[in-house]
Amino acid sequence: MREKAKISFYEISDCGYFKRGKEHPVFGSIAATLQNLDDWSQGKSLAETKTFEPADGEDVHPAYLMDIRKLGDTWLVSIWNQTPANESGVASIRGNSSVGSAEVVMNDIEKGSIPGFATYFWFIPSRNLFASIRFQHLWTGQQSLQKYVEAFLASFSNHVVYSDDDDQVEILGYANDPAKDAPINLYPRFRTGLLRKPGARELIQQNRINIRKVIRKTVLKLDREEDLSKWQSLLRWTHMEEPAKHPDKVRVQYELNGAMTEDDLQAIFEDWDAGHESEWDDYGFMFLGQSAQPYWLSHTLARSQFELDVTRDSEEVVNAESLLNALLENRVEIIKLTE
Repeated sequence: MREKAKISFYEISDCGYFKRGKEHPVFGSIAATLQNLDDWSQGKSLAETKTFEPADGEDVHPAYLMDIRKLGDTWLVSIWNQTPANESGVASIRGNSSVGSAEVVMNDIEKGSIPGFATYFWFIPSRNLFASIRFQHLWTGQQSLQKYVEAFLASFSNHVVYSDDDDQVEILGYANDPAKDAPINLYPRFRTGLLRKPGARELIQQNRINIRKVIRKTVLKLDREEDLSKWQSLLRWTHMEEPAKHPDKVRVQYELNGAMTEDDLQAIFEDWDAGHESEWDDYGFMFLGQSAQPYWLSHTLARSQFELDVTRDSEEVVNAESLLNALLENRVEIIKLTE
C-alpha cells in the first residue's frame, strides 16, 4: 500500500569516543555503532532495550529499540517512544466536551505493555547522514534517538569496561578492544543536526534589511511552566477564560512587524536549530516587494514528502522490511534532497 512519508535528513557530526575538547574520536564510527547495537539487541525483549531515563522535566520520551536491520549499505532503526500513563491507564479527552468541563477517559493498558508510538530512522553511514521517516505523527522523535544512541555508547556498547566488583558495577572507562586494551577516560558522543540546503539560509541573511514581517508557529506544552505562562498570557490578551482542564499542547501562530538586526536573526536561527522537533514549529519571513507567501525556515532543510509502498504490522507500526525496501527503491530521488 502506498503511503505518504515525510522525510527529513540530519547530518551526524560526532559518533564515537572522544578525548575532552577533541573533534575526532579516538575510536568509534556510525557503521560500527549500528552493528554493535544490532549485536547487543539479539535475544533481548523490547523492555530490556531501554538505555536512558529522561531527567525530571526533560522534553524527551523514554525510548526502546523496536527493530534494527541492514540492507546494502544502509540501516533502518525503529524506535518505540513511551508516552505518559498511570496505574489507571492512558488518558484521553472527549473531543465533543465543552471548554471548561472537559470529560477525560482512562483507557486500559494491557499488563506488561508499553504505551507509545513508533518512529523510524534511515542511516547512510558512508554519508554521515540519517533521515527521519514520518507517517501519521507530527513528531520525528529525533531528540529521543540522539539520547538513546549516546546512552548506548556510554553504558552498553562493547567498548565499555566495567569493574569486577559484583556488589557495585562501575564503568572504569572505554577501550577499543576491552580484551586487550586498558580502559581510557573518554567521552561518548552522538551529536546530530538538521541538514540544511546549501545557500538557502544565506538567502534570508542577505535579505535581512528587506524583512518586513516575521511569523512564528510553535507548540506550547502546558506541562512546562514557561509554556503555561505564555499560554495564560495569550488567553488574557484575547479576553478568553482559562479552562478548568488544560490541554496537553496548544498550537500558536503570531506575527510581528519591524526591522531585524543581525543578532535578532542569528538568535532565531539558534533557537530553531536547538529546539526544532515538530512539524508545527517554524519561522516565516515576509520581504518587501515580494509575494504574500512567507519564506519558511523549514524550507531551508533537506526535507520533502514521498509516496512509499509499505505494509503495516498494525495501525501504528510500519513493517520494517517493507519500509527499508521502499527507501532503497526510491533512494536516488530521496538522496537528491541532500544535494
